[in-house]
Amino acid sequence: MNVTVVDQNNVVINLTPPVQNTISIDRGLIGPPGPPGPNTIGGYPIALSGVPNNYDALMFNAGAWTNIPQTEITDGGNF
Repeated sequence: MNVTVVDQNNVVINLTPPVQNTISIDRGLIGPPGPPGPNTIGGYPIALSGVPNNYDALMFNAGAWTNIPQTEITDGGNF
């Protein structure tokens, strides 16, 4: 931005820089699906219950791996 001012009439100029806009383009394209992952650990099935949450633990229970909420894990009274 170039401004030239000839101060003959006591002119006051306030310049406001132009607003910078960030434009993001998302075409919403999804790539091809990857290969399916394994659904067993050590030959035993993975059976997640409900909606898995952060900090769930994966435990072996009744012949399958399942997620257990961290709040349900106890030390069995050993401490």
